[in-house]
Amino acid sequence: MTEQGQTPSVAEAVQLYASIKRTSKYYYQGLDKNKKPRAFKIEAIQQCDTHHIRMNNNNYRWQDLTFLVKGVEGDFILLAGGMKS
Repeated sequence: MTEQGQTPSVAEAVQLYASIKRTSKYYYQGLDKNKKPRAFKIEAIQQCDTHHIRMNNNNYRWQDLTFLVKGVEGDFILLAGGMKS
């Protein structure tokens, strides 16, 4: 956390996002009104048996997602394409 009036560091300013892979049965949930895939901010990472990632008011499996970081200037940087179970 930064104190009031201080500029956040790069580590504090980046945010974790994910988009739903085209190969996922949940792909349709990640499309905008123009049917284009979009990235959602990750709300939580949970310890559970299957659906670990909370975003878009739903829970998703790691292997259904592509992970991105939103940089300080608003650009997206691809991190990984999911994990094998």
